Amino acid sequence: MMGFSEIMSLKLYGPLGDARYDDYASDIHQSGSLLISLIDDILDLSKIEAGKYVLNEETLDIAHLIHTCVNMITTLANIKKLDLTTDVPPDLPRFFADERAMMQIVNNLLSNAVKFTPEGGHVTVSAKLRDEMAIDIVVTDTGIGMSRLDITKVLKPFEQADSTHAKRHEGTGLGLHLCQNLVKMHGGELVIKSEEGMGTSFTVHMPPERTC
Repeated sequence: MMGFSEIMSLKLYGPLGDARYDDYASDIHQSGSLLISLIDDILDLSKIEAGKYVLNEETLDIAHLIHTCVNMITTLANIKKLDLTTDVPPDLPRFFADERAMMQIVNNLLSNAVKFTPEGGHVTVSAKLRDEMAIDIVVTDTGIGMSRLDITKVLKPFEQADSTHAKRHEGTGLGLHLCQNLVKMHGGELVIKSEEGMGTSFTVHMPPERTC
């Protein structure tokens, strides 16, 4: 289903003949992507809660990881005319972590930032050393922001913020809950700072012992 809808969306075999087909193909692809994301998140959370999620840890280059994630979200950011930037010092040390899990964390945070930032806004992902020992990954946006109550809610499974704008966007309600669990499995902490109408900042504090 996903492959066929993508072929239709990209018109690999020529035009479809009616603009409505473009909308249908896009709807199929988006719905399929949402379903796959939901299944993957549920499977990962089930493993975590059962104590069977195993971290495949290796030495990672934080700059490469962040740029890979940014490339995956760039098209959507361009469609919304967002200013998507990175700030990663070239001399940051490597760190020891599960690459797939870290990709999930950064991708989820970037996806949320892009999703809830209105057209023409700004999204920045950065990395820095904390106390000259530990690595922080920070995703900030100029989006709709959240109240303190909403921050508590979005960290729970299948929960979303209460704002009208937030409810207009489809989502599994699992992304941030999964992020928090994956960060904790690395011995880190996910910190969210936000203000309604002013944007949000997500910070992943990695413990110093993971810095190589």
